[in-house]
Amino acid sequence: MPFPARACAAAALVALLGALIAEAAAPCGCPLPVMKVKTKGRITFAVLGDWGRVGGVKSLKGPYADGYDFSGICAANFNDSMSEDVEGGEAQLRTAFALEQACRTRDCQFIVNTGDNFYEWYERGGGIDSLLRWKTDFENVYQGPSTPTIAALKWFSVFGNHDIVAPGSIEAQMAYGAFNKRWVMPKRFFGQEVHSADGKIRLRLSLINTSPFVTKYAKANYKYNTTEFRATASPANITAQTDFLAQSLSSSKATWDIVVGHHPLVGSAAMLYGFNSSVYAGLPNATAGVAFDLGRPTADGSPAFAKVLSLLRQYNPVAYMNGHDHILTHAVDPADPIKYTTQYLTSGAGSAADGADSCGAPNRPNVKFSNSKIPDGDLCTAPGGDGVNGFHIVRADASSFKVEFYNVGTYGQASLAYTFTVPTNPNMNRKPSGSCMC
Repeated sequence: MPFPARACAAAALVALLGALIAEAAAPCGCPLPVMKVKTKGRITFAVLGDWGRVGGVKSLKGPYADGYDFSGICAANFNDSMSEDVEGGEAQLRTAFALEQACRTRDCQFIVNTGDNFYEWYERGGGIDSLLRWKTDFENVYQGPSTPTIAALKWFSVFGNHDIVAPGSIEAQMAYGAFNKRWVMPKRFFGQEVHSADGKIRLRLSLINTSPFVTKYAKANYKYNTTEFRATASPANITAQTDFLAQSLSSSKATWDIVVGHHPLVGSAAMLYGFNSSVYAGLPNATAGVAFDLGRPTADGSPAFAKVLSLLRQYNPVAYMNGHDHILTHAVDPADPIKYTTQYLTSGAGSAADGADSCGAPNRPNVKFSNSKIPDGDLCTAPGGDGVNGFHIVRADASSFKVEFYNVGTYGQASLAYTFTVPTNPNMNRKPSGSCMC
């Protein structure tokens, strides 16, 4: 004769064990949003920056005939600004066509956008001309019938210094993602994971907002000393970013870690932005008396760019990707590229390219490639405008991280200019614990 009490206890024990087993088998979540691509064993994406110029001329048509800065503090000549936007807009279209070709061939799955998304965006009639600029600079260029491949891709985006000029520009860009799911910019700085279909390749993107770090932007009556800059450039706000970056890198279980910001740290024209000047002491083509910007202070007084560089050296993400300089460059850490393995990649040639932005690169041993047409010499004093448009395409698998640099031809042709591969991955066997996704 069965004993009801024992039977009930046994059933309860079985149910409890079943629940525990089910809980252990269920995949735990990820602290960051995750996008899964359709391919197994690899992830491929493009890197583009400094592009939003097609509609710049329309934004210039306003009451500010002495320049494009709505508060009158920018002394830029109106005709020079308009000329740059007309030529830059044409270059933006050519670059979009080339990006479409390359992404169709290489099977891009998303785009990393390094900032300066809209040039000469100003406040008109109490509102932001966002509907005009989203249409002219983004939707018509990258999401139209001429670019069906890249029209389907998400853009993981950061802000550049031109994005902080117009009141409301930052808020409009963060809000746009609610209307267009291809635009991903939920906050001023944020994290994102991208996983292959089989979960074997996992990228962690840490996207930061570097304009608040720039010391000279705090200069009185400077174009970039805006309400947005003053609201985000306090030591407490800068520390919030560096704390976020430290946490993101230290907790990552990704196959490859990538940090994205607008301003360069190493290479490109980083003689002005964010590296330790002592690193370059005595190197060829050093410029005497140049004031190096290590960044505005964090809460403990550490310069922001120097703090970011120290985190990159501590955790060795595979790449720091930036725009700002209208050029393509590849650089390694000038102090010790064997110990500090992060690759420094500038992709800021999405519209108005400028070869002089490669400032001294041919004579710097840590700069491995620049697509500037300006010959060797002191490129800091070379005339501007002699640049080549372009972008990067990255392919990451379990063991290697390959970056292709593409130049853009006169009629929008994409031509491969340079390739390098990070051949070994110290994180190849790093995996999330248990059945966790991240």
